[in-house]
Amino acid sequence: MRVLVPSASYDSICEEVSRADLVLTSSLHGMVVADALDCPVQLVSFGPTGEPPFKFSDYQTVYGLQADFVAFVDAAFDEAAIANVLEAAVDRRTAVSARIDDVVEGLVRSARPLADLE
Repeated sequence: MRVLVPSASYDSICEEVSRADLVLTSSLHGMVVADALDCPVQLVSFGPTGEPPFKFSDYQTVYGLQADFVAFVDAAFDEAAIANVLEAAVDRRTAVSARIDDVVEGLVRSARPLADLE
């Protein structure tokens, strides 16, 4: 298991994520990067945090998914649990991969009017 610190360079984070078999993250940024790099990813929680849950739900609904968190201790240390988390993350990756090009195209299309403001 490798732990990446948020202060690492974007290039090094992307390189590590692209090589990962599974990304466990409590960060929406971590999930977005893993999705962009077509890597299986699972949201984990470390207990109550100040992060508003709606942002994870908003992002997941774009792909027709729900924001399902798994307790980090359950996802990272028990071999059977890791296998289950990986299987679910691979299924999630399949759902995201099927829609991500359309999502990106929609974002680019919606940003075009902003380019006209310059």
